[in-house]
Amino acid sequence: MSPNGLAPVAVDSSEVRRHGKLTCPAFQDFPRNAWYVVACSPEVKEEPLARRVLNTPVVLFRDENGQAVALFDRCPHRGLPLSMGRLKAGMVECRYHGFTFGGDGACRIIPSQEAVSAAIGVPSYPLVERYHWLWTWVGDPARADPSLIPDCSVLDSPDYSARTGAFLPFDCNAMLLLENLLDQTHISFLHPGAFDAGQAAAAPYRVVFEETTIRITREISNDQASLGLRFKFDAGAKLDRTLMSETFAPGLNVIHSMFRDPAHPELGERGSVSFFPITPVGPRACYHFSATANSRAGDPSLPAGYQEVMPTLAGSLGPLDQDKEALEAVQRLFDEIGPEAVEWSVKADAAALRLRQIIAGMAERERATERAQGLPEAVFAAS
Repeated sequence: MSPNGLAPVAVDSSEVRRHGKLTCPAFQDFPRNAWYVVACSPEVKEEPLARRVLNTPVVLFRDENGQAVALFDRCPHRGLPLSMGRLKAGMVECRYHGFTFGGDGACRIIPSQEAVSAAIGVPSYPLVERYHWLWTWVGDPARADPSLIPDCSVLDSPDYSARTGAFLPFDCNAMLLLENLLDQTHISFLHPGAFDAGQAAAAPYRVVFEETTIRITREISNDQASLGLRFKFDAGAKLDRTLMSETFAPGLNVIHSMFRDPAHPELGERGSVSFFPITPVGPRACYHFSATANSRAGDPSLPAGYQEVMPTLAGSLGPLDQDKEALEAVQRLFDEIGPEAVEWSVKADAAALRLRQIIAGMAERERATERAQGLPEAVFAAS
């Protein structure tokens, strides 16, 4: 039995699974008491920004001190989204009747009268700006401990050159995207030539299960040299590669791709660490964020610190577009067939099946607590 009380997932060769909604990846519920990335820091500038986390509409803006804040995106007067308004002296002004709210959610101005009741306001959500992202918590604010934000500090390391990447909405459940990133056996087929030379699926691997973390490590020999060229390996080298995918439930995947030239061990290990925060938007929608830290050991000319790449990308993204196309097609078929859709799993899927259990368990424990306290059922729960 694992530390989180889950029985081991054993898949010897292949087996068919019919799912209830708790562990069906297209209808997965997610916990609210967790930190989720809601925006890249550069996205929050002069105008209010609308986002959604776990079916909660959120408006983001910066207050008079430049501090990013997150409020419930609905004016309590007549219900217009505050994100449709404008910023005024570090506050957000409703476009409908001019009610103006500070970063704490309190109403500060009602143009039609002088007095402002202290009762008028909107919920504000804990928000932490870290690693060039904005992390928010839409669950119980008393439990919003910033130390629970996953460690992405390599992005700030002087030994790496980090760049912020894409923000891309997906029309599928976040579980499908988390599984996609955890499972490296698909890359040779969905992204041919982009990430490997076709050996990833058959490469030997090991899996480590921790309480809310799953780590899959693959060792690949004689990998194509082109993948290591940006780290200053020789074009004709036959490289050894360690490919590790970690998922930190419920919303972050990290991929380490490290190369070595066995003919020149003095060159050391060089590669990249890529971070993919995945945010559940609704039962059939999620956000995909990314940032990559490239080893400066392979190329000392790389600048230290962050390079800001386009934080919002809507055009062609190559492999990301391929993921989006495939996962949205999977979601549409699940929507048509329902959670009783037949799904075969093989030995390599054991980690993904465990991840479903972990996230479903986190969400269900929350729901049980809410029911015991007489609170309404979470609005995100799949219908």
